[in-house]
Amino acid sequence: GLSVSGVLLIAASLAPFLGTLWYNRPALLTFYKGMWEQVRTDDLYVSVYSQAHYRGPGYLVGVLAGYAVFRGRSTTQLPRTKSWLLLATGFLVCFLTYWSGALYTDPARPYRPLEASVYAATNHTVFALGLTLILTSLIFGTKTFISDIFSWQG
Repeated sequence: GLSVSGVLLIAASLAPFLGTLWYNRPALLTFYKGMWEQVRTDDLYVSVYSQAHYRGPGYLVGVLAGYAVFRGRSTTQLPRTKSWLLLATGFLVCFLTYWSGALYTDPARPYRPLEASVYAATNHTVFALGLTLILTSLIFGTKTFISDIFSWQG
């Protein structure tokens, strides 16, 4: 099961990598006004954004994280230090992944096909891994102010 999931994750990462490399597409999909005016005829939207195999790696990370939570639900609670370390690392990974996309919106920056392909293939997966670290900290860790926010009763 996990071996098949690993192979699927690698195969799913190849789709955005090869699609970006072969067709010289940008690393990120930018939502400009022109795209929304005729969304069904926009090449980038139709060929990348609406295709599930381009978003597949992040979804697979979520499935694997759900499996890990299911398998580990009877384990003991993480110590406070590990909880905070997972939480801080998860937020840092998500923050860096999110803000690294700004590199690809600068029109003065030269286009590098291999770099854009690697980023397109990994950014969703890395962001999903960051979210997984945050959720692992919230589910298995000790109480933090973040877990208090998510468990607020109103």
